[in-house]
Parts: sequence; C-alpha cells; structure tokens
Amino acid sequence: MHMHTTAGSPTETCVAAGKACAPPALCIVTMHSGSQTHRIEQQQVTLDEDAYLILQGPAACAAGWHSPPGARAFVLRFDAATLAGAAVPSAPDGVGFLPHLRPHGDAVSQRLRRLAQQVEAGTTPAFEQRRAMAGVLQAAVQCERDLRQRADRIDSVKPATRWALFRRVWRASDFILSHYEQPLTLEQMASEARLSPFHFARLFARVHDITPHAYLLRKRLTVARRLLARTHCDLDEVAARTGFNTRSSLFRNVRKHLGCGGGALRGATELQGEERDSTCPTSA
Repeated sequence: MHMHTTAGSPTETCVAAGKACAPPALCIVTMHSGSQTHRIEQQQVTLDEDAYLILQGPAACAAGWHSPPGARAFVLRFDAATLAGAAVPSAPDGVGFLPHLRPHGDAVSQRLRRLAQQVEAGTTPAFEQRRAMAGVLQAAVQCERDLRQRADRIDSVKPATRWALFRRVWRASDFILSHYEQPLTLEQMASEARLSPFHFARLFARVHDITPHAYLLRKRLTVARRLLARTHCDLDEVAARTGFNTRSSLFRNVRKHLGCGGGALRGATELQGEERDSTCPTSA
C-alpha cells in the first residue's frame, strides 16, 4: 500500500493498493472539504462532501478532475490485480461499477470515512489500513449488487431495456445532485434522462423510492445543514447556495424537515466544540 499526494493536486491525499497503481483500475473518491468536478460519459458532475464516486477503467485516471481552491479530496486507488479478485458484478452493457454519484450513508461511505480519518491521523499501522481498504472494496461490490437490483423494479420485458432506463434515471440523479442550487424543474430533470416528464417521474420513484422533487429537496437540506453547522454564511447566502433562494423559504423548509431552525444547528455545533470555517466557502 502506498500513500502520497497526487502530483498537480496538493489537496488530494491518495492511498493505493498494490504496486504503484498507475494507471489505477479503480478509484473511490470522497471529499474532506469542498468539491471536485468530473467529466463522466459526456456529463459534468460535481462531487462534494455529501457523496462519493467510484471510477473504473479509463475514468479512473485523475487527469480530468478539477478542484477549486480549498478543496480536499481523499482517493483510494486499486490496481488491476486487486480488482480482479473482488468479483465485481457484470452488467448487460459490460460496465463494472456504475460511474455515478453515490450519496453518503451506505456501508461504503462509513468504511471510507473511517479509513480517511485513520490515514489523516497517521497512527494506524499499514497492515490495518490495507485491511480497511479491502473492506471498502468488498462493501462497494455488495452495494453495487444491491444497486443493480433496483433495475428490476422497472417494467420492461427486455433486461437490456430495463438497464438502459435505469442508467438514464441515474444520469438525471447526478444532474440533480450537481445542480441543486439552480431552480430545477421536472421538465429539466426529465430532459437530462431523455424521457417525458410523466415517464421520468414514474421511473425515478421506482428506482429511488421517492419523487424527483423529494430527492432534490433532500440534497438541498443536506447542504443547508452543513453550511449552517460548519460555516459563518448568513441565511441569505445559505438560501442562495442551496436553491431555496430566499431566507424565508430556507427557514420554512429547515424547520419543517429538520425540526429546528438554523440557529439551533449552529448552537449544536458550538456545544460539540466543532470548528467552523471562518468564511463562507466559494462554489465550485
């Protein structure tokens, strides 16, 4: 296992399994802070602190990544030999891991964050870090299998058609997570999936168990919670940065869905002794 700072990107901590791992066969990327933009299958997506990203094959090359000032990424890199023994599930189109944003909260992100903390602390022996990396990869394989089962929820006789529609829904999901601060409409989301609004809304609910609007709202609230708890951004700035646009809309949604106001979120952070950014971070 090797740990180094990626050339050309001083804010990127990379841990590699195998030899030099260049080029890597697989990368798992998460953000300590800030965001990165990635070009994936003719679509530009934004990876921030609320998600992680798995890139396999040519997409695992870091040349196309862009991080604004202040962003800090954590990257796991796996070589071909390590990946070959991981039993990655196959897909109808031959794709391994789907190159899509994956919101934190699953088994992968829990292991990934724990490993990132260990590496940053520098107190964990190398053999334990190698074992932790193997655990991240195993969890990723299982989550990928679970994710692909959602394609079976789509009504279609042909498996290839179900898979194609499934990929379209996830393309729109990435669009929502990358453009949540904009006043998105159902028509815009459906257009990204190249589906009619009605067809898109029905398929999206089947795949995600919530409507496109609820998915968008959840992302906006996640970002609002993070900005309120960890920065000194004022309410107008937080509203603008999260797509709520106005202070009253922000307050109403935070109160309704999080059960408290912005002041309570900031107060909880101070009681826990967490540090807060002295300035409001810039957008990617």
